[in-house]
Amino acid sequence: MRQSTSIFGFELGPKGQSSVRETKVDLFGMLLVTAMVILGWFNLYAISYEDGAGFLDLSTYHGRQALFILFSFGLGGFILFLDTKFMEFISYIVYALSLVLLVAVLGVSSFKGAASWFEIGGFKFQPTEFAKVATLMALGKFMSRYNFSLRNTADLLTSVAIIVVPMLLVLLQNDTGSALVFTGLVLIFYREGMHPIFIIVGAILGVNVVSSIIFGNTLTQQIVISIVFTAMVVGSWIFLFRFRFLTLHLVALLFLAGMPFMASKVLKPHQSARLRVLTASAEEIRSDSTLKGVHWQLQHSLLAIGSGGLAGKGYQESTHTRGDFVPEEHTDYIYCVASEEHGFLGSMTVLILFLLLVWRLLHMAEYAKSKYAQVFGYGVASIIMMHAFVNIGMTLGLLPTIGIPLPFFSYGGSSMISFTMMVFVLQNHYSYRSNILS
Repeated sequence: MRQSTSIFGFELGPKGQSSVRETKVDLFGMLLVTAMVILGWFNLYAISYEDGAGFLDLSTYHGRQALFILFSFGLGGFILFLDTKFMEFISYIVYALSLVLLVAVLGVSSFKGAASWFEIGGFKFQPTEFAKVATLMALGKFMSRYNFSLRNTADLLTSVAIIVVPMLLVLLQNDTGSALVFTGLVLIFYREGMHPIFIIVGAILGVNVVSSIIFGNTLTQQIVISIVFTAMVVGSWIFLFRFRFLTLHLVALLFLAGMPFMASKVLKPHQSARLRVLTASAEEIRSDSTLKGVHWQLQHSLLAIGSGGLAGKGYQESTHTRGDFVPEEHTDYIYCVASEEHGFLGSMTVLILFLLLVWRLLHMAEYAKSKYAQVFGYGVASIIMMHAFVNIGMTLGLLPTIGIPLPFFSYGGSSMISFTMMVFVLQNHYSYRSNILS
């Protein structure tokens, strides 16, 4: 009889060689990610290149990003050789470690208003990005339990808590954008059978908060907004459930009724200004210095995008982004670079790449067969979709200014590594799909 040993759950044959998988990774998904990483790097090179600087010059954004890319894909290759059972086994450990880091970073001095970074040897490390990966791993582990059901109150509350705990810790770091990304994980719950009414209530809650910030300038306006949106929830809930789930109904009712008042107290002036500027008049902008600063950023972002025309100004020929008129053009506003240099065609190419990637991630999640991979895959698609939607919407003036990176395009080691890890973890599970009984 042939004997084999196991290292971290990875089966080894009699000669110490690993067992061969029956299937391979999704090549189309890998090509999409690779194409996005390459295009993103060339965008960075276009705005950070200086005479005499090499491709790997660590004094430039593109030089450091090249280092991050090499490390990310090296780590991704290592992940592909890990056994899926081992990765599932360490999921809770990784999640607990991420929470420890999120707590620890609160004691570190803030960077650009957010206490979200550790600095190691000149490089900044953001635990929030890795918390997203860890949260998906923990959710996948918990939701793949035997007899798991969202109809079980304990299972539902535990699943929500796995998301809410890191989300609250990120909010304490004054990083509202990253905290918002966690809300996209509702797609996992919808995939697992949650009733759409909860998503509807969540959407109404979001519109309620935004409306109260933009239009709730007086107490009377806040009360009217509260009554209108609370009535919407009551009506939809009673229509669908009659008077079942009365406790959840009352909690949602009280929470919604109080949101207009809480939002005005919790948000800082510069945060509410990012929402108010979307509907503010020219007179309001001139009279409010906070609104004026936010509007200046938005105005130059739109000028850069619009100046690209159909085919763009040409590679390394951008004026707004290279001239530092657009703020954070290498991170939050990297989409402006693609739009200005490559025009409408270039910006649409970026959008199409993201749509194809999200579709491919969902495809891998569905065909991976294991419940862990399905939950994790839908989570990856949710996070990348939220990042792209919010980042691009922000640069176009459709959404408020929120500082989150555009996956695989924005400069940053933490984001590049975390997004790459997500994709490669899913690819690893997908590559074992034929080893799992249907």
